Amino acid sequence: MITVGGSYTMDAISIGLQGLYNHYDAFDGAAPGSDSNGSATYMGVSLNAAYALGPGISLEGQVAWTRSDTNFDSPPTTFDTFNNINAYEIDIGTAINF
Repeated sequence: MITVGGSYTMDAISIGLQGLYNHYDAFDGAAPGSDSNGSATYMGVSLNAAYALGPGISLEGQVAWTRSDTNFDSPPTTFDTFNNINAYEIDIGTAINF
């Protein structure tokens, strides 16, 4: 797995960007008697922001994209349902530190 990220803070605002990539070999044991070796790939990017409302209290948000893909020699397998999945995410929340 490869991950990279960075952030920048100016006054009460912090902005960050993160990314990841992962590729690995996989085996689908739920398909007996078939050649079900393959691989899976996962990648994603997120943009994060935080605003300090006061001491120990911040408002946080994120926009993210992830992609999952599998590639097996002999479909169909149980993992084939995860081919070419794109997911989008928007989060907002509050962090309180004591």
